[in-house]
Amino acid sequence: MPRTLPNTGDLITFTLKSDGVALSADYEVEMLDIRRHANKIASATLVLIDGDPARATFAHSSAATLVPGAEIEILVGYNSRETSLFKGILLRQQLKVTENGTSRLKVECRDGAFVMAQAAKSRYFQQLSDSGLFDRLLSDYSGLTLTAVNTQFTHPEIVQFRQSDWELMLQRVELNGLYIATEDGTVRISEVADEVNPIAVRYGIDVIECDFQLDARNQFSEVTCHAWLPADQQMTSATGTPVNFSAPGNIPQQALAQAAGNQPMSQTTSGSFAIEQLQSASNALVARQQLAKVQGTVTVQGVAAFQIGSWVELQGFGERFNGTAWVGGLRHVVSRGNWLTTLQVGMSPQPQTEHCLMPPTTKSPFATASAAGFVSGLQIGVVTQLQDDPMGEERILVKLPSIDANHDGIWCRLATLDAGDQRGVVCRPEIGDEVVVGLFDNDPHSAVVLGSLHSSGKAPPIAACDDNHEKGWTTRSGIAFTIDDEKASVMVATPAGNSLTISDDQSTIVVEDQHGNKITMEQAGISLSSAKDLTLSASGDIKLEATGIDIAANGEANLSGQAGTKVESSANTVVKGSLVQIN
Repeated sequence: MPRTLPNTGDLITFTLKSDGVALSADYEVEMLDIRRHANKIASATLVLIDGDPARATFAHSSAATLVPGAEIEILVGYNSRETSLFKGILLRQQLKVTENGTSRLKVECRDGAFVMAQAAKSRYFQQLSDSGLFDRLLSDYSGLTLTAVNTQFTHPEIVQFRQSDWELMLQRVELNGLYIATEDGTVRISEVADEVNPIAVRYGIDVIECDFQLDARNQFSEVTCHAWLPADQQMTSATGTPVNFSAPGNIPQQALAQAAGNQPMSQTTSGSFAIEQLQSASNALVARQQLAKVQGTVTVQGVAAFQIGSWVELQGFGERFNGTAWVGGLRHVVSRGNWLTTLQVGMSPQPQTEHCLMPPTTKSPFATASAAGFVSGLQIGVVTQLQDDPMGEERILVKLPSIDANHDGIWCRLATLDAGDQRGVVCRPEIGDEVVVGLFDNDPHSAVVLGSLHSSGKAPPIAACDDNHEKGWTTRSGIAFTIDDEKASVMVATPAGNSLTISDDQSTIVVEDQHGNKITMEQAGISLSSAKDLTLSASGDIKLEATGIDIAANGEANLSGQAGTKVESSANTVVKGSLVQIN
């Protein structure tokens, strides 16, 4: 049996405390407004009557008790039996004077977790589960406490890019199908558990106001996330599994999906994700659908029994809305001697953060370029490591200075001119080279090096010239491959002076070495030039045949044959010398 709400007509009382000290009755409070929502930072607004035009003072605004930074606590109850509904930090004052002369002081407070949303950061985390990340993020804030469920998958790297710690934490929470509740300095990260001891809210007895919606367009026949697996060279996918918890109404989710055209939701990214990540994101989207089946608000007399994640049993609302519903939001308003509590049931189908596997709307499959945590456009990188990719996917490690100039960086795939199985162009950049990095779906976890960059600090081997005749490639050691379009020539040269030049302009092919030896092929023929000896050796025969053959030696000339020597001519044979010796 569900519990029921107390039916009380007792006197409503409240107490305000500043830094632990109760404020006096001199503070005339017109309204208290406390708001708690899943995945949002809890807040409280106080409206006080303040201002004395005769004295030209605002006593409450000027008091030390309501200075920004003070810890404000709000306790509300009946007949002075009060429960703390909010504790947080005073951050904002607003004075407002109306035309009729009334003046008010509006004070805004936030749960202490607001500090996590104050500043955007860029940094890397490595070898962390999401629950480990939550613990790491909270460790930077001494005034906060973390209570979180454990997650299993360990990420090789997590990139925080222009995100506050709150945004990063919320993004990872939503990808895991979890939710955050901020509770007076405690950040609670929980699963949506099935109903436990729900409290009944009865139409005609408890309900002051309600607004519920049942929308078939929030339901899909199935949810599947797809990603590219480089190792398998194909897409992989994971289909979400429904969570076993109740939802209001007597129309099953599949029937609602059928009414909306029985359409599947398919989220596809070109990035690379582990199957565990795909499954988690798919399950999270399915859970959101289940919680989005019935959404709305119901207002009852003030009660402190609810918290984010509680369950309420709706009674007397008809077959479409009766049943247990998850409480995703609370609002307490104390005004004019009354205390009302408004419950927000269900959850929006759209997440608050953006991710390529979990878009902000079902109509936009990819994250926007402006989304926090996503890297829009291209990025400058510096190569830090070429080998030992932990996933064996031929990636290289690249530092992105815009994220963290002191960290080794992220593993990036390398685009090249041609790539295939045991073939392709292998030309990895050098460690320390400046490169340009692109990202699949703007996701910093799916990066690719698109090319390398020259600059005044890393000058090219060929100077820029408007005629742009020369093009080429020079390696680290100085080996150069140069193309000259003006001369229609190609040259391959080593730093020691060895070279091969093929030139249409000179109609030559020239091979030279560092010792001064040279082979020239041109229209007039082929010439061999040796700086020292020239040796011709063959395991077979050497045959010389030409119209004429001239052999001259500046010194002695020897001709010998171990098996015999034959000199023969079909014409005259002339043998001359100052002395001719035969035998």
